[in-house]
Amino acid sequence: MKATAQFDVYAAFYDLLYKDKNYRGESEYIDKLIAKFLNKDKSKTTLLDLACGTGKHLLELSTMGYVSLSGSDISKSMIDIATKNTEAKGKKITYYNHSFQEADKINQAHDVIISMFSAMNYLTTYADQSKTLSNIHGLLKPGGLFIFDY
Repeated sequence: MKATAQFDVYAAFYDLLYKDKNYRGESEYIDKLIAKFLNKDKSKTTLLDLACGTGKHLLELSTMGYVSLSGSDISKSMIDIATKNTEAKGKKITYYNHSFQEADKINQAHDVIISMFSAMNYLTTYADQSKTLSNIHGLLKPGGLFIFDY
């Protein structure tokens, strides 16, 4: 099975499996980190969520005053669900269908890049990790933040 295909199958069940996940609490923590380490108004902060899944962190962050939000995921099905969720909430979030290793195609610098839910753990080779970190560096504005978990 091609790597993207497994995530497309997973997408159909993703929100059901993680319906009790505390996206709000995690987003509040992300917000606190941004406030502590980035001296910039939320409404002017550009934020990209790599491996955004169905966009739940982005939707939570949109309720906290962030307006320039985007997300990217390797799975087209995840992006389709994220887009549907975003439209249903009346929010404006831009989505891309790129893997970590293709994130340089986004071609826009951001103040903050997040990658939550241990998504970085899917990078199992040095080449993938190196390419990903290089892409993230290229996508961050000077003084920008990369927030991720393992």
